[in-house]
Amino acid sequence: MRDHLFEGVHQEPRKTSAGEVLLPILYRDASMMNVLYRVPLEPVRALVAGAGLEPVAAGSKALLALTVFEYRDSTVGQYNELSVGFVARPRGSGLKETGIWVHLLPVTTEVARAAGREIWGYPKWVARIDWMRERRSIRASLEGEMELEVPTGVWPAPSIGLPFTTYTTLDGRLIRTTIRTLASLHGSRARNIELTISSGDGKVATLLRALDLGATRPLVGLWSDRFRAVLPAGTDLGPARG
Repeated sequence: MRDHLFEGVHQEPRKTSAGEVLLPILYRDASMMNVLYRVPLEPVRALVAGAGLEPVAAGSKALLALTVFEYRDSTVGQYNELSVGFVARPRGSGLKETGIWVHLLPVTTEVARAAGREIWGYPKWVARIDWMRERRSIRASLEGEMELEVPTGVWPAPSIGLPFTTYTTLDGRLIRTTIRTLASLHGSRARNIELTISSGDGKVATLLRALDLGATRPLVGLWSDRFRAVLPAGTDLGPARG
């Protein structure tokens, strides 16, 4: 995988409560796994409505993306991250505006938390997230809440560079952020993906149980041991209209 993703990128300092960071943030070496689920539509509609968004339906269902990252080398240091997001778009917009409403986003370091919350409005808090690369699978756990295991070594895909969009709110305003990525992606057999949800009252476990994710077969699973990304400042779309 070549380094052209970072060619010509100019970084500027931005102050946060945890110190100065450089934007865009560069993720030079990372692993990730992503699992997509079909979940009940109406609860998701209620979750995203306050931001002026609507879920992008797959038939009669909404789509939930459960994603875990291990960032080994970034311009904000090493950390792990777990994202619970929903495929959504601004209400009344076209499909080309589709992105991920980031609903929950625990991370493992204070600098990642502060930058994410204060610059983009990402709903971050500090938690323990373990990433375990095993011979035939990747396992990730959020302490006291859940564990996800994705089998590896199934079918490969070529290295691809795709932008993806996230939606968040910051100080009552809707923020759209387009992240450039480069990754060698692999598919995983959905029927062999295992998700264990605890009975505790953590935010992630509570939401996943409410959506009955433990009894829901994944739609698709992807993983990568070669993931890179450029995370710029977002675009202010105006007041978030519920």
